[in-house]
Amino acid sequence: MSFMLASFNTPQHKRTLLSRGLYGGLLALFLCATTALSAEKTDDNWLDIAKSKVESSRQLLDSIDTTNPDIKQLTDIKRDILPLRARVQSCIAEVDQTLQKRQKDLDLLGSQFSTEEPEVAQARIDIASERNSLEKRLAACNYILIQTKDIKERIDATEKASMAQQMLSKGVNSRQLLLENFQQLGNWWEIGHKFLIEQSGLQLLSSSDIFSLLGILLFSLWAGRVWRRVLLAKVQNYCVDRCTNFLLALRTCMTNALPILLPSVLMMLYLSVSLPLNPVPFIVQAALGVVFYVLAGVMISAAFNPTSPAIHYLPMKATLALALDRRLKVLLAVVLIGYFLFGTVFAATLSESQNFFTRSVYGLFLVVNLVWVVLLAGWLPGMVKTKGVRSLLVIALLFSLGAEWTGYRNLATFLITGLIGSVAGFGIVWFVNTLLKDMFDGLDKGFQPWQQQFRTYMELKENERLPGLIWIRLTSAVVLWGGLALLVLWIWGLSRRGFESIASLLQEGFMIGTFHFVPGQIVLAIIIFSVLCSVTGWLKRTGMPRWLKNTQLDQGARDALVTISGYVGLTISVIIGLSLAGLHLANIAIIAGALSVGIGFGLQNIVNNFVSGLVLHVERPIRVGDWIVVGTTEGYVRKINTRSTRIETFDHADVIVPNSELISGQVTNWMLHDSWGRIIVPIGVAYGTNTAKVRDALISVASKHEMVVTDSSRFPAPTVLIRGFGDNAIDFELRCFIKKIDKRYDVMSDLYFAIDEIFSREGIVIPFPQRDLHIKSWPSAKIESELPHA
Repeated sequence: MSFMLASFNTPQHKRTLLSRGLYGGLLALFLCATTALSAEKTDDNWLDIAKSKVESSRQLLDSIDTTNPDIKQLTDIKRDILPLRARVQSCIAEVDQTLQKRQKDLDLLGSQFSTEEPEVAQARIDIASERNSLEKRLAACNYILIQTKDIKERIDATEKASMAQQMLSKGVNSRQLLLENFQQLGNWWEIGHKFLIEQSGLQLLSSSDIFSLLGILLFSLWAGRVWRRVLLAKVQNYCVDRCTNFLLALRTCMTNALPILLPSVLMMLYLSVSLPLNPVPFIVQAALGVVFYVLAGVMISAAFNPTSPAIHYLPMKATLALALDRRLKVLLAVVLIGYFLFGTVFAATLSESQNFFTRSVYGLFLVVNLVWVVLLAGWLPGMVKTKGVRSLLVIALLFSLGAEWTGYRNLATFLITGLIGSVAGFGIVWFVNTLLKDMFDGLDKGFQPWQQQFRTYMELKENERLPGLIWIRLTSAVVLWGGLALLVLWIWGLSRRGFESIASLLQEGFMIGTFHFVPGQIVLAIIIFSVLCSVTGWLKRTGMPRWLKNTQLDQGARDALVTISGYVGLTISVIIGLSLAGLHLANIAIIAGALSVGIGFGLQNIVNNFVSGLVLHVERPIRVGDWIVVGTTEGYVRKINTRSTRIETFDHADVIVPNSELISGQVTNWMLHDSWGRIIVPIGVAYGTNTAKVRDALISVASKHEMVVTDSSRFPAPTVLIRGFGDNAIDFELRCFIKKIDKRYDVMSDLYFAIDEIFSREGIVIPFPQRDLHIKSWPSAKIESELPHA
């Protein structure tokens, strides 16, 4: 029996058991992976479906005429292919990751031996079989990825070629159009007269409709003038300051435009109700265009040339603002004319030659006004350094006009539409960004009354910024300018599928190394983080102090809870923000570990003071308002910050003491448990004075002071001690406890005044230091003999 136990405990047998246990665990792991793989094989049918869809898409693409392709068919093929491409990429990433794990498992098993355990050999076979099946699946996914990439490239090339063909298609030039239309000037009068009588929609109005419309117009014109006079009188009392300036300008300009705006709106509503809307008559379309023209003119006037008492809102010279106001209104009128000519049913009445000729003439006025606006915009603040961009923009506008005149109308339409849309979008975004910037500045500084009330509610100091507002500024800027980028892409012909890809990219993100970067989550994380920081700041400044006032805690405990809650709130905000951004807690732990290494080397003192500050808040050996002595510094604790503590001395000087010194060094706190403390008043009296009389006088003085404790069970009553017999006086000490130790110097001064008064009245003498010199002999004869003679 002992022999068997001895053999069981041999090192060789222990190694055998350990290897079998390890291999058995690996085998169980591999069997589970094999079972999971077999479950995944039920989903492999999508590979066959993907292959068949790729082949059918290729065949359909081969049958399309590349010289004149059907864009809808190309879009349908791309819509079917792109989801397969995304799924295949995900499949490749998953299979490749699994292959790497299996290869590590084979490396862990090591080389094959002829005498290895059967379990190990079977595990190696299973892993190799699984790896082979994964490699086949990876090859199939790569094949589908290559095919979808090839199909997408062919579709993109076909679309580009088709678009280039359309852009470079040439029609009749403007010279030929001028000659043709000059020879047919009479047709223009006939077309205009016929359209006005038969197709404008006026023929649909009855006599009663016409009289009703005239009555509405006259009444609304009178009502608008009366209303304008009343509102402009009231607007004089409207609050005017910098951030309210745009609202004031908008109100005054809207009021000033009432005599035109009110009739236009009522006419549009009356015509929309009276006339059929399928198809929409020209006069209804014209009324709608006039309403938008008036509203857009109001916005332009509010920004550049508002009605008094408002002034132009944007930071620029008054002359430049007036010039921009006039030129933009002229451009707006040109756009309205273009809407009448090409955006209503009037365009259908013109022949192709007349339509092209109208476009050529209209393009001249439009481009000239656009170039004029671009040149004026160069004088705006912040636009001086954009001379190169403005020059390219002017060249592009002139080039589009030349393309229109030479017959390349598709190219001209593409260019002029893209340029106008881009410039208009940039102007709108810049204007909105200016409004938001001023609003955010108002929240930081309190321009408007409501902003001042908000800052008062948040208990912000005069120059203190709103916490978390910087992140809202950043987010709004990203959203505005990112939206402008998407608008520009849409204007310049980005397809719906392209927007879907961008939206998918923003929602699903992309990989940067091992980090999955999702822009949508990043923006959401910034917004949530800024909101949480604002809430934390409000709780720290307003919420917590209000709630803690109703508790039994003293001021120091309340300050400690407020500070710790601020740290906790900031930590929670950071963790939630990083989690929403896609950074998992494990990654946060890795980053924290890396930071701890850097902190250990370079930021030891800062971290030491920070941790010491936390200890001060938790342990509370000192509190705000305590009278402490640290080395040669003595004063009141005014604030315990993250890194240091501010002490105000009796000379009203602020001394900044690192928190680590308050933890590791010796600190005297006169007010740790309560504000009571003992004072010692030394006094000397002349020899021969009745000591009992002195004692009674001192006790009487102390007992009469309101700050001295005389009837407490915790502290003794005032006492008088003789400390010794000095050279000139008998040394007494008056010892007593006072209720507020931070008033010790004031109490001692009061006691000294009272002692001087009672000693004078009782005849008790306070001696002053004196020395007596006794000369035994004076050798005057010898001294006189040594003096020099005159």
